[in-house]
Amino acid sequence: MSDTYTTIGGEVIDQIALRHYGSPTGSTELILGANPGLAERPVMLPPGVQINLPALPASPSVRPVKLYD
Repeated sequence: MSDTYTTIGGEVIDQIALRHYGSPTGSTELILGANPGLAERPVMLPPGVQINLPALPASPSVRPVKLYD
């Protein structure tokens, strides 16, 4: 499920990603991929831009590797 965010002006995509997802790492790219044309806008977004904030993909479970017996 995704959310929609409307910019208030002067915001940047990674700031929105940090606020919504808790980290801009990976989520900024996810936002750009879900919003065609968003990367062509000015870095500081004007007010009123509707941004689709998709759900983060489930992270794969990580099994620890035992290096030594």
